[in-house]
Amino acid sequence: MDKIKVNLQKNALTKNMTEEDLNQFIKDLNEIELRFLKENKLFLEVGGEDKKLFMMDYLFFSAIVNRSTAFIRGFITLAKDDNYISAVPLIRMQIDNCLRFYASTLVSDKNDFYLKYLGGENFGKILDAEGNKMRDPYLVENLIKSYFLAYIICIQIPLDLFI
Repeated sequence: MDKIKVNLQKNALTKNMTEEDLNQFIKDLNEIELRFLKENKLFLEVGGEDKKLFMMDYLFFSAIVNRSTAFIRGFITLAKDDNYISAVPLIRMQIDNCLRFYASTLVSDKNDFYLKYLGGENFGKILDAEGNKMRDPYLVENLIKSYFLAYIICIQIPLDLFI
């Protein structure tokens, strides 16, 4: 995984990607997708960390995984076609997807959260367990505090993307 991370960081910072760089980047994304799907399968098989996944948990988690996989595959397809104008927004959509999943860990009543989410309520108006609105900057800040890897990823993303 370290080699993949180094290659992704190198390519993310390189403005003029060569064909060889692009092929390596796509290969790395495919590897990440396979690892991601393997981890998700394990997560669903064992019932999550606390072994308490309910139907709404499965539905929400499955939707997140489905979107994530679609974003990765869509990005690869568009990148191969040199359609970066269409590919780049998928990065932001993937970030949103990750933030939504993270937000589900911050609520006290998961069923209420799922119903609001599935009902199309404005996500920034949904409250976490401490009564804070779960807007993107708030989620990113908490994610950075909670996870070192997320910090490494987020510092490379301009914060104005979240405003």
